[in-house]
Amino acid sequence: MQAFYSGISMVKSLIMGVNGQDGHYLSKLLLGKGHKIIGAGRAKKSHGFEYAVCDITHKGQVRHLVEAVAPDEIYNLAGVSSPAICENNPGLAFSVNVNGVENLLSAISECCPKSRLFQASTGYIFKSSQAIKNEGSQIGPDGAYGKNKLLAHQKVAEARATGLFAVNGVLFNHESPLRGTEFVTRKITKAAAELRRGLRSEPLRLGNMDAIRDWGFAGDYAEAMRLMLQASEPKDYIIATGEGHTVTDICKVAFGHLGMDYHDHITIDQSLVRKTGPNVLVGDPSLIRNDLNWSAKTSFKELVEMMVDFDLGEGA
Repeated sequence: MQAFYSGISMVKSLIMGVNGQDGHYLSKLLLGKGHKIIGAGRAKKSHGFEYAVCDITHKGQVRHLVEAVAPDEIYNLAGVSSPAICENNPGLAFSVNVNGVENLLSAISECCPKSRLFQASTGYIFKSSQAIKNEGSQIGPDGAYGKNKLLAHQKVAEARATGLFAVNGVLFNHESPLRGTEFVTRKITKAAAELRRGLRSEPLRLGNMDAIRDWGFAGDYAEAMRLMLQASEPKDYIIATGEGHTVTDICKVAFGHLGMDYHDHITIDQSLVRKTGPNVLVGDPSLIRNDLNWSAKTSFKELVEMMVDFDLGEGA
């Protein structure tokens, strides 16, 4: 586990897409470990570390950044992660999720081939089924998001075959108080808090209440990312909790945490039911637990209540 870091006085970490929830937790973790952080994103932001504006879809910008920074490790968290946006704006999604990864791999190969790359892959690359997914499960996404991410996943694997230390972290659904409100978890916790505070009166419209996902805490998953780049050999891993919960379960915990009955505040809207994507998506984290001694620390209940408290103002 120490092979990569031995002899490096301060690890230089470049985080692409640092402005999202994953970038927040990862940068906080790495700063605590003594890393020098260089964050990058499309929008100008203020952080407590060095930051560069870089559009990952622009090959020249990516190459210039990688060459100038010469990082020891790179975390690519940039991506269009909303399946709905991927379906509605496929050109943008492909340019970020696929072309962006191609640009990054090209820059690494040309400018700093000893850099280690973590690519944020997804459990949506697998074929839909009820089975819990492991690293050997059959791939075969049926939505634009999964198809894009699978192409990127495969390009990273191809780069690894040429000698680059490039790995895919197959991330299953991971949430936090920083999750965008277009995602169902945050949509629910925010609505519950607003209803409790009297800031909202209309019920929350939801689609498939029986959809099952493996929801973990983004802060826990940041540690898995770090461990994957510390490993002696490059290897893809599933990053998940191993537990599945329904949308109904989120509602029960979120509203119950505030002493409310979710039945009184939810209405079903069939137009919100997704036409593509799996109904059940749960990951098996056995391999990363056995190899890297990683497992999720935050329970589903703790995660949802954390998000509710934040939206209520207690966690701000």
